[in-house]
Amino acid sequence: MSMPIQQSKSHIAYRIKPINTLNSVASLFIGCLSSHVVICNPSWRSEEKRFFSSTLLNLARSLANATPPSWDKVSRLMALCPRPNSKGFYVLDQRKQDAVIALGIFLLESGFQFKEKIVSYLLAVLKAFPRAIWIEDPILHVKGYLPSSEVFSFCLTTLLSDVAADDDELTGKILQSQLEVFQELCTVCQSPSAGEITRHDLCRDIVPVLIGMARALGRSSSDETPLLCQLFTTPVPSTNENTGDEKAQKVMNKEVLKFLDNALLDQLGERNADRTFIYHSFSETINVAMVTLLRYLLHHQEDLPTSFTVDVQSFIRDLFLSGQTELQNRSQDTMSQSRKTLNTFSLAVNANAACVDLLVWAVKEETGADGLIGRLTEKLNSSMGTKQVLAHMPLMMCCLEGLGTVAEKFPIMSHMSIHALEDFLVNPSPVLLKLHKQHNLSASGLKVTVAGQSAMFSSRSCADQSPFEKLRDSAIHNLCRSLKAGLHESSDCVQAFLASVSNRLYTAETSERESSLISINTILTLGHVAVTLRNTPKTMESIFQIFQHRFCHPPSPLDVLIVDMLGCMIISGSSSIYQDVMNMFIQISVQAGSATYSRGGTDDRTHGYRHCSLAVINALANIAANLEGEIEQHELLVRLLELFVQLGLEGKRASEKSTTMKASSSAGNLGVLIPVLALLVKRLPPISNPKPRLHKLFRDFWLYCVVMGFAVEESGLWPREWYDGVRVIATKSPLLTLAGGEHLRSELQYNSALRNDTVAPAELNELRQTILSLLEHPPEVIPLVNKLSFAQCTYLLSVFRMETLRVQNLADDFHIMFRYLEDKAIQKDKAGMWQCLSAISDQVFKMFLNLMEKRPRTEVRDRELETHAQFLLVKFNHVLRRIRKVADRYLSGLVDKFPHLLWNGRVVTTMLDILQLLSKSLEDEPTQEATVVQVPNTQFTVTVMDTMEARETIVRDFSARCSGILQEAVKWAPNPTRSHLQQYLVERENSSDGSFQHSGLALATESALQFAGYNKSVSGSSLDKRPGCVKNNSSSFVSVVSLRSRYTGEVTGMKAIYENSDMPLNLAVILIKQLQKACNAGSEEDLAHSLFRVCALLISSKGLNRQLLHHLCWAPIRVFTASTLDTAVACWEWLLAARHDLELQFTQEMVAAWKMTVDMKLGIFEPDKPDGNPLSFADHEVPAPNPPNVAPHQIWTTFLHQRFEAIKYSSMDQVEMFAILLHHSLSLNVGCQPSHMSRHIAAVDTRYRLLTMGMSMLQGDVLPQSTKKNVLRERVYSAAFDYFTATAKCPTQTSAELKEDIRILIKFWQTMHSDKKYLMYSNVSNTDPTPDSGLGSTLSTVPVDLRASSEIHRQPGGWINTAQLTSNMSVISKRSSTMTRKSAGGTDYLVKDYMKRRNFILSLLANEIDRLTTWTNPLGQQDLNLDGEDTIATWRAQMVSDRTWRDMVRLAWEISPYLACELPRRFKSTDAVRREVIRLVRLDPLAVIDCTENIHYLVTEHSVEADAPEITNALIWKPVAPIDALAYLSRQFPTHPLTAQYAIRVLRSTPPELLLFLVPQLVQAVRYDIFGYVSEFLLWIAKKSPLLAHQLIWNIKTNIYTDEDGKNRDGEFADQIEAIMNYITKVLSGPAKDFYEREFDFFGKITAISGQIRRFPKGVERKNACLKELAKIEVVPGCYLPSNPEGLVVDIDHKSGTPMQSAAKAPFLAKFKVQKVGVHELEVYGLQGGIKKGSDMGLLLWQACIFKVGDDVRQDMLALQIISIFKNIFKSVGLDLYLVPYRVVATSPGCGIIECVPDCKSRDQLGKQTDFGMYEYFTTIYGDETTQKFQKARRNFIQSMAAYSVIGFLLQIKDRHNGNIMLDTEGHIIHIDFGFMFESSPGGNLGWEPDIKLTEEMVMIMGGKMESPPFKWFMELCVQAFLAVRPYQESIVSLVSLMLDTGLPCFRGQTVKLLRQRFAPTQSEKEAANFMIKVIRDSHLSMRSRTYDMIQYYQNQIPY
Repeated sequence: MSMPIQQSKSHIAYRIKPINTLNSVASLFIGCLSSHVVICNPSWRSEEKRFFSSTLLNLARSLANATPPSWDKVSRLMALCPRPNSKGFYVLDQRKQDAVIALGIFLLESGFQFKEKIVSYLLAVLKAFPRAIWIEDPILHVKGYLPSSEVFSFCLTTLLSDVAADDDELTGKILQSQLEVFQELCTVCQSPSAGEITRHDLCRDIVPVLIGMARALGRSSSDETPLLCQLFTTPVPSTNENTGDEKAQKVMNKEVLKFLDNALLDQLGERNADRTFIYHSFSETINVAMVTLLRYLLHHQEDLPTSFTVDVQSFIRDLFLSGQTELQNRSQDTMSQSRKTLNTFSLAVNANAACVDLLVWAVKEETGADGLIGRLTEKLNSSMGTKQVLAHMPLMMCCLEGLGTVAEKFPIMSHMSIHALEDFLVNPSPVLLKLHKQHNLSASGLKVTVAGQSAMFSSRSCADQSPFEKLRDSAIHNLCRSLKAGLHESSDCVQAFLASVSNRLYTAETSERESSLISINTILTLGHVAVTLRNTPKTMESIFQIFQHRFCHPPSPLDVLIVDMLGCMIISGSSSIYQDVMNMFIQISVQAGSATYSRGGTDDRTHGYRHCSLAVINALANIAANLEGEIEQHELLVRLLELFVQLGLEGKRASEKSTTMKASSSAGNLGVLIPVLALLVKRLPPISNPKPRLHKLFRDFWLYCVVMGFAVEESGLWPREWYDGVRVIATKSPLLTLAGGEHLRSELQYNSALRNDTVAPAELNELRQTILSLLEHPPEVIPLVNKLSFAQCTYLLSVFRMETLRVQNLADDFHIMFRYLEDKAIQKDKAGMWQCLSAISDQVFKMFLNLMEKRPRTEVRDRELETHAQFLLVKFNHVLRRIRKVADRYLSGLVDKFPHLLWNGRVVTTMLDILQLLSKSLEDEPTQEATVVQVPNTQFTVTVMDTMEARETIVRDFSARCSGILQEAVKWAPNPTRSHLQQYLVERENSSDGSFQHSGLALATESALQFAGYNKSVSGSSLDKRPGCVKNNSSSFVSVVSLRSRYTGEVTGMKAIYENSDMPLNLAVILIKQLQKACNAGSEEDLAHSLFRVCALLISSKGLNRQLLHHLCWAPIRVFTASTLDTAVACWEWLLAARHDLELQFTQEMVAAWKMTVDMKLGIFEPDKPDGNPLSFADHEVPAPNPPNVAPHQIWTTFLHQRFEAIKYSSMDQVEMFAILLHHSLSLNVGCQPSHMSRHIAAVDTRYRLLTMGMSMLQGDVLPQSTKKNVLRERVYSAAFDYFTATAKCPTQTSAELKEDIRILIKFWQTMHSDKKYLMYSNVSNTDPTPDSGLGSTLSTVPVDLRASSEIHRQPGGWINTAQLTSNMSVISKRSSTMTRKSAGGTDYLVKDYMKRRNFILSLLANEIDRLTTWTNPLGQQDLNLDGEDTIATWRAQMVSDRTWRDMVRLAWEISPYLACELPRRFKSTDAVRREVIRLVRLDPLAVIDCTENIHYLVTEHSVEADAPEITNALIWKPVAPIDALAYLSRQFPTHPLTAQYAIRVLRSTPPELLLFLVPQLVQAVRYDIFGYVSEFLLWIAKKSPLLAHQLIWNIKTNIYTDEDGKNRDGEFADQIEAIMNYITKVLSGPAKDFYEREFDFFGKITAISGQIRRFPKGVERKNACLKELAKIEVVPGCYLPSNPEGLVVDIDHKSGTPMQSAAKAPFLAKFKVQKVGVHELEVYGLQGGIKKGSDMGLLLWQACIFKVGDDVRQDMLALQIISIFKNIFKSVGLDLYLVPYRVVATSPGCGIIECVPDCKSRDQLGKQTDFGMYEYFTTIYGDETTQKFQKARRNFIQSMAAYSVIGFLLQIKDRHNGNIMLDTEGHIIHIDFGFMFESSPGGNLGWEPDIKLTEEMVMIMGGKMESPPFKWFMELCVQAFLAVRPYQESIVSLVSLMLDTGLPCFRGQTVKLLRQRFAPTQSEKEAANFMIKVIRDSHLSMRSRTYDMIQYYQNQIPY
């Protein structure tokens, strides 16, 4: 808070600039203390210091503006303030001082909230000043700045004084404290040793604090009475009356001052002459501060004790005399010192000046006054050097003020003051002479300045005046004071003075000594006396006579000064000389103007006026600027216009007499009057109905302006000021029409200004072409203009110039053009003047539109546009048809430029109200006279025609126009328009008009229902197939109207009850509490009621209830659901429609609420939950799709988008708020984790709707060019990329939701596609708004003399002067082109960069749109295509080279490596993308190490084979799914220790229940385990999980042999796995061994039954044998089915034993009761030996199993593994498909257990039992197709059929006879027996069967034909299922690859290759869909299926 020093320029030292409230104290302490002592430059403060200080001040002001402020928050601010330390001292550093000041700001601006606490604390700080510890900030310790202690003392004292001034309760307490502290400081300064104050503290702290306090106590107020006088309105107790004065006198004692100076010198000496401390002595500063304090304390005090006054007078006299002596003795060199040190000489002068003021105050007798006048006069006439005079200026000014004051105090002594001041000015004084000489050296010529005049005419401010001018003006001012005082004693004193001075004026001419100075001073004195004493009789007249006699006798420069003084006398309001002076001025102007173009003359006086003609113009300008009274101003206007026209006529007459002189030779005489006229007209209201004389003068004025070229901008002939003046006059001019129905042609023909016979035909033709060019050559006007006369052309040009200038300055004045069109004379004109003026009106309106478009989009502009639209709606119903057409055309143009007017509430309401007024007129009598009716809520009226036919025509036309307007409004802004119509209905419904026929209501209702929009649930293809009542959303419209009406009524009733209640109840508080209660309870229904009630109350309340608005916007956040947001949006739309005035405040609150959802991570901003990988879960654990809660944000963003589209044309403030919302919502980071915004597919709508809104904001001029705009573009692009950094997911939305999402994507794609032109034509590098770079705007800023001649509009020579400008070489082109090239370099780079990213985004979007449209329209039906889809497909079909793909990948890597890694999964058609991503990942693996899928780019077959060093990163890579990890243990990749270790690490982290699923592959992995990692892992996991050990043992037993009989061992692999099995069994011990032996013994017995019954023949014997053997089996506790390691066997159905059909192998079926407990629990129970009593029991169910002996079931295991994975995939993506992956386990060679599918029969069985087909079976069991049971069964059939069809195709499952196809009781189809698949098929691998079995009976169930809806749905499900499994292609391949070497018959060498091909890996989603559709079509009713069924029938008797 230290501040620099500046020399005083005031006559009183240390006077502070007026401060009313201490609002400016804040600025004061951070750098705005406006004093001659302190002028802050905040640059010396560090950024941190300034930030802290400004932050505290902002905090204080924010707390002060809170209603009510919170003490908790204020106490936090107070906690930053200083507190006493343990010794009771305050430590005051810079931050603590800032905190105190901020606390004071809060106190003042909050209306003295918590004043008791705060003021008590501030007074405690003040009282601690004498003992405070001041810590000076080293950064602030700069030379030239006051000590912080002095500044803080000044600030705190001022602060407390302001509090005392405004609060009477605290006045006495504060003043008492200030006086006490002041006394104590004075005492310390007198005797510091008494207070144990060191010299350092005294000099550095105590004295500066005293000075600061003294300065604050002496500050002045903004009004005449000083602030301290306001504080001392009540008498101060006598005991303390003079305490402050006495203490001040004691401090000013010479001994004390000397002591302080010596102490300071000692301190400076001890510290090596510290140059940073501003004070080198204290005495001068203390003197001036204390004397100034005394002056302010005493100046307005009266009735003080005489003794006290005498003491003060004596003290001040001594001080003054000693000061004079000191000043005389001091060296002249001390007058000038460094600006960074105090000028002690100047301080001494200021102290003496203050003493003069006090001496004048103290004089009480005439004797003393006489002596004082003498001393003052002596001082004024003393002889000094120029420098000394300048140094003594403050003292001289005080002496002059003293003479005036003494004259006022003692009028009897006024003659002495008058004589002294007259001699000082007229004699003149030596002081004045020296200053005059010094003034002449710095000024050339005579300069006239008139104090108080308009700045337009170069009046000099006080700061610009020289010392001579200041001293002279002060002397004149005080002379006037003395004369005024002298009138009290003698009424003749003024005349006597005038006689003396006038004589001096005449004698001065003959004097050789300073005659010029004497004359100037005399004239100025006379002028000022005339103005000051204007009310004194004869004073004005006498002085005017003096000036008249002196004027031009002889002509001299003094005449200019006399004219100036005469002007001032007129301005003063003197009516006695007004006419004479004005006549004199006009005579001078006319005669001087005549002399300009006269050839000569004998009247020298006339020619002598030329030297003062400009002075007259200046005087007239001063009069025009200051003349008061509207009548006087109009009279002056007439005089000036008459002068203008007279000068024009004089010039014209002169040109007619001369053959060489042009009429425009007198243009200069006319032009100089234009600024004068402009100045006067500017002060007048618009002149609408002038008197005929004034009207004609204005017409002539404009005709002359056009003729002379004054109204042409940049004409190159006249000064710019003249054109600016014409512009001002145009805004107030009346219309150029004729009054009284005069004939237009005759009026123009005989107008004196237009009559000229010298106009050549060529010139007239040129004039016509000029008009046509300005009107842009309208075809209908061209023939009319070409026939007009010169007068008519000039008139048209005048109208054009005036009205275009008018509209440029007052945009709303285009309405005036209708008055021209309505003028009777213009309408009757036969020359086509109406058509010409209509064309001019078109240009004016066009200019109006352009001007309005350029204006800031504020509420003011919006209100004006509404008014214009209302005006045009009114004019649309004009009585004249052609004016109606003009209004219609303009209305179309207006809404075309400002579309938001279509759905503006006021415009719609006005339109409907007008319709009602017009339709009501139809109820009147047919012969009703024409009437004028007021349009409600507007300033306009409508004239109703007098005939019924005309009324009907107007109503019919206007109704049709209204319907069209509403239709367009609904098209562009459906919700706002409907909301306004709803509000119109509600408001009229609740008014008296609602009870009667109301055409406005009728049209609103009709339009609302007609354009109500479509039901959101109806797809685009269904619109023409459904009735209007289904597809239209009219019910919603009616519902909203009903709700608004209902809650309006409720709230109205509540208000009536509460307002009439005796208890003081606040309805707003009650409703807010209800709303909060509903939020806390989470009740959506109660919340909806509360929101509507709050909204209704807010609408019905006057003004703004901020709390209601806040809760209305924020409540939905607390219950963040779709239903709540629907309700909130309905309320918001209601509020915006009903309370247009609250738009800005609502947007603020709503945006703040949205930002809170961002900060709270709600909805779309919630971090994405980890996706459940279907490969990482067991089949029953796969999570269903869990999309984020984006529905509320979807509703909100829809509202935001529509709201933005509605306001972007009208409100820049709201646009900026929306920009802030986007900045807060969109992150610049791409691919970061966790994501700022959800990347889930369900959030695509919300994300891209926001981005579309952002692009709409960026394109065009919605936002100005700025850094924020560039950052917003970055955010939009980044957010668009960010979505694609996540792996593409299958949609989880409904079909309708997905279509809407795709529409948003298409819309964003189109917006992004159009961004090219905005990037190309906008300078994206600019951070600040720049002007248009066009040639026109460039030239407009270049001086005329630098422009190329080709750019100047040349006027042809003719009857007016049009001097040709000489051709100059243009220096613009090279410089501008160089600048353009230079600036274009950076811009081109940025544009190219943006273009690359734009094209990349377009490619990503096109790919995503193609993917999603395939999902929503899998069959590619044309009628389901969305708008824009084909365009994107065409754009996407363009050929892209491999190089382009590589560049795109590199760009993606620069943006985000995660984005680049997703590209191969999206763009599958080219391998270049994958190769480039692999290269980039290998270069920087750590960039994507935390993404599991990306390891496929690091670990490739090539990189493993080459042993690339970057593979080491695999050891720390994030784990992949265990199935994918198995790929590194198969022959897909070369064996490598690092990849093997990574795979084992993944497997070790996999839960046992998932490893159970992978046991066959784990065992096969040993085959390729050259490092032993797999074997080691199997041994480790076998120890960890007994169940896994069992499954491993069974699988190893099976795989030791390659045949079913267990004879052919599988080489070394058999030895390896047998060793593992032996080790596992060997290490078993304890409960694990018991569990193993019990399980294997139990199921060994069951499996042995097959061998026991094989010897029995098929039939009853084998059946009985099976039952007998099964009866021998007893249940052993703690055992389980090998196929179901999740449930314990608790019972056996001994009667279920059933041998199967096979004769040789004797498989059999048995049923077991199983208790489901889970894998982990089963292990526990197994180790325990069974379930203990009291344990929780799981689900009990019967499970049938087939025990096979002699059959290899490993192939079934593999097929069912894949089916189980597919089921997981379908569940994870939300596809409602049905699969039954029943369990199969191989327990030894040729042995296995197969679970039976319950509640189903094979098609074979159904055929044998019923002897009819599957379709007949369905109709028999479930009923015909119309029944619900059939439709449900068909649905189940299709869902299962689609799933198995896709699996059958991918796995190539064959042998699909009816014995292998099952149907359950619910209609699902289930496939079993997978003995033939992949490359094997019946009949020696003929591959006879089609890819999918689609027989006729199956098709019949699904509709009977491919075109039927059920079959289409089947095809769609097939396509969607195929698309869902494609991303998991490599996982399926990995699973199969590990089984390739098992010797199974399905593997014949090409399995993996063909399997990959069937996944169509290189095809896009749409191509893959078409591929799948072709497979279905080829399989549909295939003859090969039927043939194979026939073969099975004849061979195996399987029905078909």
